[in-house]
Amino acid sequence: MKKFIIIILSLIPFVSWSGFITTAFYIRQEPTDCHHLFVVVTFDNGDGNGPIYMGSGEVTVGSGCPQIAPQSDPYSVIDLGVLVQTPEVNEAMASFLTSKGFPTASRPGGDSVQIMSAGNGILIVSREFNTIDRIEIKDLQGITVAVLEPDPSLRSESYDINNLQNGIYIVGASKQQIVIKTGQIIKQ
Repeated sequence: MKKFIIIILSLIPFVSWSGFITTAFYIRQEPTDCHHLFVVVTFDNGDGNGPIYMGSGEVTVGSGCPQIAPQSDPYSVIDLGVLVQTPEVNEAMASFLTSKGFPTASRPGGDSVQIMSAGNGILIVSREFNTIDRIEIKDLQGITVAVLEPDPSLRSESYDINNLQNGIYIVGASKQQIVIKTGQIIKQ
């Protein structure tokens, strides 16, 4: 019986990062670089009580995907669209696809956008092209604390975030309401 359980558990693909545990199941692939995954995200704070369910649903990943948002389960505690914006969950999905023999998939334009903190209350967003039209900053509970509208004529901009409380924030850069790049910043 123990061998059977171990074999079953070894078939479940997962990657754990910074407390988030992302379990992904492959659903299907569309003709060009578009992968449909069913993703379950839990969080383990290390208190010994095990992971807590955060959210689940269907996510499309890849540059050949139509521009659709993640489809959350109705029982998700946190919207899956927020969860997949965290760098840890994004990286886990990319690792899962790589482990299945697919090249690392990314949303169009994701590699051309850089999000970083200058460490002095300044957020810097750089891009090669006009790939974003909105920057959203969320706290770890998924609550939007700031929305920034980048100037399409500039390739690099800095934003004063000194009005935010100290903490960890998720920054999402999007184009037409589809997040193409996420980053994590620490405001001190």
